[in-house]
Amino acid sequence: MMVSSKSGAGVRCLRTVLSKIARVAKI
Repeated sequence: MMVSSKSGAGVRCLRTVLSKIARVAKI
């Protein structure tokens, strides 16, 4: 349970970072 929650949070954070980088790259 704990690991799953941590993994989900990590993926979400990674996705957010990727989106941010993509936005900066686009600009």
